[in-house]
Amino acid sequence: MFAIQATYLGDQCGGTPYAITVYEDENCTATACDSYDLDYGSRAINANMMTNDCSSNYSELLLIMRDKFGNSPYLLQKLHIDENCTEFAMAFGYPAMGACVGAYNESDGLYAVASLNTNGSASLKLYLERTCFANQQYMATFVSQEELATHSCTIDWSRWYSSNDAKATAASEQGNTGSTLSSGALAGIGLGGFGFAVVLVVAVIARRRQARSRALDRQDHFES
Repeated sequence: MFAIQATYLGDQCGGTPYAITVYEDENCTATACDSYDLDYGSRAINANMMTNDCSSNYSELLLIMRDKFGNSPYLLQKLHIDENCTEFAMAFGYPAMGACVGAYNESDGLYAVASLNTNGSASLKLYLERTCFANQQYMATFVSQEELATHSCTIDWSRWYSSNDAKATAASEQGNTGSTLSSGALAGIGLGGFGFAVVLVVAVIARRRQARSRALDRQDHFES
């Protein structure tokens, strides 16, 4: 079973989400709209909401993510724990409007600027603060036109998709189902205020091209 979590600013779950997180969760419970800040108790300002969808069909995950963004431009990233991109770890979606997006509270994680370029390439930059100034940048990823168009496995063990793609169908996605991490390895990731911060964990693992066992150890460390 997979959980597809979409997070929104404000007090409603409408418009374009500022992030989508997909992870395996055997105990997934669907929620139409709920507070993203529940794990933090009372706050002076509660400006984050979320929806949670559940699916047992790996092949429809991209379709669900695409639908969440509607007609807005977006960039999707499927992360894996092997260099051939056959073992699925997590997936993330970002609005690709070149604007700084993220949670209202800076303690909740990273901020992202995703862009789709006119030449068919894309970029994703992650920042430590909501102003997304250059000196606050944590990491940056460039996706070539070919990598984005063919969804090929990149050097950081990812496959990339965007709103420029033809709308995928469940049938077309079945050719790239792959295997997945156990729900135990990913339990708790993407929940509560962790959502965006987990990008940091998995991305660092991928870019260092660590062996599977070390990757799982790193994830377990951040979950504890």
